[in-house]
Amino acid sequence: MRPELIVGMALMMATSSYAEEPICRPALDAAFSKYGIATDRLSITASSMSPARRKTGGDSDITVGYNFWFPIKDCNKGYLIIDMDLDCNIDQIYTSGPCKLAGVPDC
Repeated sequence: MRPELIVGMALMMATSSYAEEPICRPALDAAFSKYGIATDRLSITASSMSPARRKTGGDSDITVGYNFWFPIKDCNKGYLIIDMDLDCNIDQIYTSGPCKLAGVPDC
């Protein structure tokens, strides 16, 4: 099988499983509601719903949680950042950059 077909099939499978249930989606929705965040102000894309994995570092390099970065639409270089543990509990939520969201701490 040609390499580009293998990569394409892998992307297709990852995309379809991603579309079904992104990591921590119910917890993210609960956080948006709890903090009164209007999701229409956020750029919620496949990229923002695909979190970076927080690692311990060092030799073990174990995943300890997830970082979600949501660009704020009406602000240049502003983000809502939500850090969660592996059970999707919020470790911290804050904004970064020049934008503020009412009820959300700024870093």
